[in-house]
Amino acid sequence: MNIARKICSIRYPHVQSNVHRKFRMSSVNFDSTKADTQIQEEKFDFEDLKVLERVERRKPAIPPFMKNVFLSIFNRDLLAYPEILNKEESTALDNRVSILKKTFEDPKSTVDERREALSRTGMFSAPVALTDGGLAMNYTESLRYLDVISDDLQLGQELSDHWVCLNLLKSGLTSDNYQKIINDLTTGDSTLGVCVQEKISDRVLQADFRTSAVLNQHGVWVINGEKICKTPTKYIIVLCITEGMKLKAFLVHPDASGVNYGENFVTFKDTPGTPLTEASEEQLSKTLGMSRLYTANLCRNSLMKSMKSSVEYVRSRFTAGKPLSELPTIRSQIGDALMTIYASESAEYFTAGLLDGYMDPDAELEVAMCRQVVDKDI
Repeated sequence: MNIARKICSIRYPHVQSNVHRKFRMSSVNFDSTKADTQIQEEKFDFEDLKVLERVERRKPAIPPFMKNVFLSIFNRDLLAYPEILNKEESTALDNRVSILKKTFEDPKSTVDERREALSRTGMFSAPVALTDGGLAMNYTESLRYLDVISDDLQLGQELSDHWVCLNLLKSGLTSDNYQKIINDLTTGDSTLGVCVQEKISDRVLQADFRTSAVLNQHGVWVINGEKICKTPTKYIIVLCITEGMKLKAFLVHPDASGVNYGENFVTFKDTPGTPLTEASEEQLSKTLGMSRLYTANLCRNSLMKSMKSSVEYVRSRFTAGKPLSELPTIRSQIGDALMTIYASESAEYFTAGLLDGYMDPDAELEVAMCRQVVDKDI
């Protein structure tokens, strides 16, 4: 989403002019025959109400990049570094990143302090529109934030899932239902988790997808099944199969009945859920697929952290009178890690540039490849 700030005026006919209130005052003894009626006027000046919102600034749609590469069509113009943010947006981004760095790069900082830093910088509401209290964050900005937040891998995973789910709620809920719930999801007290992958038994051969949702006799959707879930959250978005073998996402609210967390999974038994009826299967696929881009970022930064630790370890150590850093196998491994980190970072920001810079981008293949580039070395 290549976007800029714009001031939009909201005009109302009764706001553009002075407003007069008239009060009729009778005489002290309330005898209208003894006193003339008095008119008292109070004047109020109103300014035009203004709302700040970010509007998209995209280029026209282009053919898919990687799909065309497989057809021997290579668009060299796209290799230029994508200029997504303007000066004002870059400055605001750098300011938030610097605030996050002070906390996340401090080895003594606690989880609570890190969550507080995320809350202060608006990370829990980052993808939400400005008019709803968010930052209207695009994918390029999200990668910059995760480059810092990934120092806490678990918190980075929780936050990135939260971002994906916020976008899914925006497309899946009606406007009224979205407004009812969004304020509770932008403070950081209640985060969203996503449950897509099935928990498959090792003892019995089962179908790949069996978590289902049906309408009960009261007309309420209820969910039954097991999903992998490593981080318990108050709100959960569950991908279920419904009648006709159709996939549909459901929002499970806090304290819903029938929810039981295991070590790495969650079980649903007649759990009520709100269907995200406004989102088609194609929208579900595209929105949930963005988790691959965030996972690639987290994996890359995890690999970078491991590589730095390895370099620090071998730098001052020797074997058979020679520095460990001169061993061919160690140098080869460090070199391979550096190449993977470089390739992964380039692919991530290139893909984010496609997603933010063009109308209706077809970048699902690029997103999947971002995950694949770094996955082989993790």
